Amino acid sequence: MKSPAPPVQRLAAQTNAAGTEGGLLPPLPISFINSKVFELLMLNQEEYIELRKILNELIEKSKNGAVIIVEGIKDKKSLRDLGVEGKIIIFSSYVSVVDKVKNEDVIILTDYDERGNKIEKGLISKFLSWGVIPDTNIKKRIFALIKKDVTAVENLAEYVSKIENNLKLNLQSYKGIKKSF
Repeated sequence: MKSPAPPVQRLAAQTNAAGTEGGLLPPLPISFINSKVFELLMLNQEEYIELRKILNELIEKSKNGAVIIVEGIKDKKSLRDLGVEGKIIIFSSYVSVVDKVKNEDVIILTDYDERGNKIEKGLISKFLSWGVIPDTNIKKRIFALIKKDVTAVENLAEYVSKIENNLKLNLQSYKGIKKSF
């Protein structure tokens, strides 16, 4: 007895069986359905959409006055490349960072490594002693999605750019195939 086709091939077969009748899109090629974008970057489509939502939330909070704390200049550049326009402070010492922020909303976005986690814990302690509750949730949500591929904030913009460029290429390929029908 023949084993059933993998889910992606079944989906392609179902799509191909639908054809172009009734105004449906032309059949999707297996290469489009089984996009290597998400496999190579270990991120599925739902996770990518969630990552974009989190990044948009970060951008919006920054526009509304939240201060983002990062570890280095490359981290700051990466966030600027992603569209974050608000105040970004580079960590130098616990006291100096807390003094710069005063009573503003704070987002801690350190790397997902031992040093970044140590800085985060120290900052949380200092901010709490001043009565400020920093947001670490955005960092947790971002790295929960991408920690297999990226652990440094400085690589975040490049990572997102690679995914989006590959998606554009796949979409353009699909549109080219559609026009030939």
